[in-house]
Amino acid sequence: MKVKRVLIVGTGIGGATAAITLARQGLDVHCIDVKPERPTAGAGICLLHNTMRALKAIGVADACLESGMSFGVFREFDAAGQLLHTHPAPPVVASAGRSLPVSSRARRRKAAHSSRRDSRSRN
Repeated sequence: MKVKRVLIVGTGIGGATAAITLARQGLDVHCIDVKPERPTAGAGICLLHNTMRALKAIGVADACLESGMSFGVFREFDAAGQLLHTHPAPPVVASAGRSLPVSSRARRRKAAHSSRRDSRSRN
């Protein structure tokens, strides 16, 4: 039995990546989420170089870079808010697969939908 339609539960980075990849394989993909509209405060993620390489492989790294925000340092704090360590962040270089954009869930969803439309126009 050949699968033709797929339902993906969860529209986070894993679900969005799966949706893009499966849609490019010609499957009819539908995504649902328990809370599709979440507040943007606290909803950002850090996309490190390994993740950016994977996103580049499926063609959405540039969209993530455009919708994200880069930063220059990592700061680690203890539970009391005292600074423990400061580390420099790698430079934002999409072609080298090294990047640190911070992207909200809504922006990731927009990039995924844009990529899905692009994959349909190629088929």
